[in-house]
Amino acid sequence: MNSNSNSNERERHFSKADMHELVEKLLREGVGPDVRIRKDVLSLCTSYVYLFICETLHRAASYQQSVSPASTSTTTATSSSSSSSTVQPLPIQVEHVEAILPQLLLDF
Repeated sequence: MNSNSNSNERERHFSKADMHELVEKLLREGVGPDVRIRKDVLSLCTSYVYLFICETLHRAASYQQSVSPASTSTTTATSSSSSSSTVQPLPIQVEHVEAILPQLLLDF
């Protein structure tokens, strides 16, 4: 596998249909395969899971920045006429999610 396809896999975004399918699968595994799930209930559950994931990522990123402000890497691009630097944040680590998880679960 080349690095370009690996990058595309990491940047894959779930469509709404993918999220509905995933939530429906989780509900069926938790409740039972014979349960009927109405579309409006599935849509509400999908929205809730989506919001939970977004809030988790936002809190983990905020925590990461608060505990180590130097956790960003600076890339300097030099051209013939000017130079500029861009700050690229490092990926969120499992430790960051673990740190914010207790309060997140209480809030949700």
